[in-house]
Amino acid sequence: MAESETKEKPKAPTIKKGVIAANAAIALCGVPGVGKTTQAIASSANTVVIDSERGSHWLPVDRIDVDNWKEFTSAIQMIAKGEHQYDTIVFDSWDRLCEMLDNEVVAEAQKTKPYIKSIGDFDNGQGYVKAGKRHGDTLDWIDKNLRGKYQIIVICHVQSGSYKLDPTVEPYNKFTMKMRDKMGARLREWSDFCLFANFDIETHKTGKGWDQRVVAQGDPMKRWVHTAGTTYFDCKSRIPLLSEQGEPVFEFTWENIEAAMKRGLKK
Repeated sequence: MAESETKEKPKAPTIKKGVIAANAAIALCGVPGVGKTTQAIASSANTVVIDSERGSHWLPVDRIDVDNWKEFTSAIQMIAKGEHQYDTIVFDSWDRLCEMLDNEVVAEAQKTKPYIKSIGDFDNGQGYVKAGKRHGDTLDWIDKNLRGKYQIIVICHVQSGSYKLDPTVEPYNKFTMKMRDKMGARLREWSDFCLFANFDIETHKTGKGWDQRVVAQGDPMKRWVHTAGTTYFDCKSRIPLLSEQGEPVFEFTWENIEAAMKRGLKK
């Protein structure tokens, strides 16, 4: 414990009992085109999108377009003032914002070190360290100024690859957030719910021998959202988000997500 902590008289602790369900912070992850933005803005009629990739331009919603990290921080500071009617904030997308953060760290470094052209050009990986610190600080700022006051939905794209972070099993293929592992882990820890949406797809084999191949099939209009488990993606739920049949996967609509939250709070 620091010396300063022993000199100041601490605030008397308060014991709070029971569930304190505030507005949720949701990481809504999924493959491209699955409907992440569409379902996110369906969560409230009073939604504003912080749009870093113009994904909301085809949808009837209020938005703030941002083209760089400074514009993003300016946008969230403006929203934090509360001079508006919005109750839901959608970040679309967080992985694109992370790219903007990398660009900002590089641009700042170039003022004194013009040879730095990318986040990987820093000595001893310091670019990744600086960006990671700023990323965590930003989530902490959102905690202090926005969380609880607003429903927050963070949209993330995903990528498929070999997953090697679990030392208890051999590497296997799964979806992960489309950002560096430490940033993705920090965002997942920060969120109340980390959901994964995918298309209705299943595969089967046809033919024999050299003619054998794998064929995909499914309903092109149906999507599914996973709320628990780590087989396909590292999902997370602070309360059980289950279908009416008690399954942690159901058709991907905001109406279904909201109904699952209500069921989970009753348990």
